[in-house]
Amino acid sequence: MPKQGQTQIAAGDIGGNAQEPDHGFQNFTRMQIASVLLVGVMSSLIVVLQPLLLGPLAAEGRLSLREMGQTAMLEAFGMAAAIAIGGAFLPPRHLRTISFSAILLSVGANIVTTLTQHEIILAARFVNGLSVGILLWVWTGLVTRVAMPARLMAIFLALQTSGALLVSWLFSAYLMPRVGASGGYICLAVATGLAGLLTFGGPSEYRAHAGSGSKGLLLPSGRGWIGLLAVLCQMAAIMAFWVYVLPLGRERGLSTNFVAFAVSASLVAQIVGAVCASLVHRLHARTALYGSLAASLCGLALVVFGQGTSAFVAGLIIIVFFWMFAPAYHMPYLIEVDPSRRAGMQMITAQLLGLSAGPAVASFVVLDDNVGPALWVSTALYCASAFFIFVTTASRARARNESHIDRAVRGSS
Repeated sequence: MPKQGQTQIAAGDIGGNAQEPDHGFQNFTRMQIASVLLVGVMSSLIVVLQPLLLGPLAAEGRLSLREMGQTAMLEAFGMAAAIAIGGAFLPPRHLRTISFSAILLSVGANIVTTLTQHEIILAARFVNGLSVGILLWVWTGLVTRVAMPARLMAIFLALQTSGALLVSWLFSAYLMPRVGASGGYICLAVATGLAGLLTFGGPSEYRAHAGSGSKGLLLPSGRGWIGLLAVLCQMAAIMAFWVYVLPLGRERGLSTNFVAFAVSASLVAQIVGAVCASLVHRLHARTALYGSLAASLCGLALVVFGQGTSAFVAGLIIIVFFWMFAPAYHMPYLIEVDPSRRAGMQMITAQLLGLSAGPAVASFVVLDDNVGPALWVSTALYCASAFFIFVTTASRARARNESHIDRAVRGSS
């Protein structure tokens, strides 16, 4: 029972239908939802801040350009590993203790980053990725236990993109020029520590999902696996470019401060992309993803072949816009290619692995004095995503046509 003065929210309220019957979902108070939501938003901002934080580390000689990509890869891989392990092995109990422990782990990793260099930084960022992944596991657990999570996800995306814009602007305009990379990570540690206070307002445990005790493996279909590869490649293409934005700008004669401001300004395009995705939500998933891939390739072309600051900024804005626009259609696409929804259940894992794989692949081809090959890695990954989408949707259409023909033949006989 909620305490006096505390509002209890039915699972259906999140989706706008309080009268919908409870089908194994869970009721949360407004305080619990707000606490988990805000911690989830703050923990997810690290991906947006990576170019602003890793670039100065490389400029100070504490990371090589190759290690920049490896660091981003390890941090994203840590997130994916924590979510996968949490979902498979951790019972949804003692959530406040787990969340607060993850916060402390993240604070420690950020402090270690300020004191070390090279391999120790890579290890510290991997540990930070694990802690962020645990917090995102708690957030995902809440979302999966409301009847209709669309409204909650919309709030999350709006806060995430707006927060990313504000935080990246503060870091690039005020913090990084004055305190450098170490100061940036100290500020991140302080903000993370303050977020730890919110964990005490979250739920202490989640109700177990129906069938969670089953030992069967819920694996996607063949088309579902290929669809997950399409999602992975698209996210990998974005991050292969994003992690190297600062050195790419410098190689094109742009100042570090200008590129940092361009990164912050381009994040407005993320907000616009999220809004546009919600306004055209009836657009067919395949059409939306093909369009996103084509537009992103045009953005890369502007960065590679364009002249001057305008072309670089325009390309950056296009890529960032579709970074937020396209993922809104990943779930409808995966449901289309695998109606069992088992591929959809693995969507977040594929996205995080993509965020990890992109910088990893790019790190093997960039040189300390030339990061241009990262653009070609990004191009190849975008094309691979388009190919996998074509394979899944074409095979799905062929199977559907064969089914119609079989029914027609049986009907005429």
